[in-house]
Amino acid sequence: MGAAAVAGVMAVVAGGCGGGPDASVGVVRVGDTVEIRAKACGDGGIERADVVDPAAPEEAVWSAVAVAGDEARRELRVADAVAGYEVTDRRGPGGLPDRRLRLLVEGPDGARWGGPRFTPSELEEGRLRVAGRDVPLAEWEAEPARCPEVGVGAALVGGVVTGVAAGALWLLVRAVARVARR
Repeated sequence: MGAAAVAGVMAVVAGGCGGGPDASVGVVRVGDTVEIRAKACGDGGIERADVVDPAAPEEAVWSAVAVAGDEARRELRVADAVAGYEVTDRRGPGGLPDRRLRLLVEGPDGARWGGPRFTPSELEEGRLRVAGRDVPLAEWEAEPARCPEVGVGAALVGGVVTGVAAGALWLLVRAVARVARR
């Protein structure tokens, strides 16, 4: 019973600590191609972008990796070449295949951001596919990035939550060991 109470308190405390994602990543149709857009906390841009087929994610259909020394950008056009990036292009004739694809993005600090799943022919000009929904691009661009604010208080709460979780796990292991000995 004590472990259940500890777990309940831990869930309530942890529920109030969420800072949300540190980036928003989406795709939009621009003319006859697709553009990747990223809005991240700090000065980070897109260090690496991969458009993958979810059925075969190990080999990207299209990939761009920032060249050392160049500043990572927040907008990338899915094209044969992108200034400041090394591009690997397996799209074939006609551009991106018209099937369900997934966008994966990495920032300069190594943070990975899962982008939306999309079918290129379903994208609309002026509407960004982000987090499984389509939003007006201008509205998304006008909204500031939602960056978590982590101060001393949040760090202390995180430490308490971690301690409570460790204690609850220890109590659970002890209870299971007692039952097993009987």
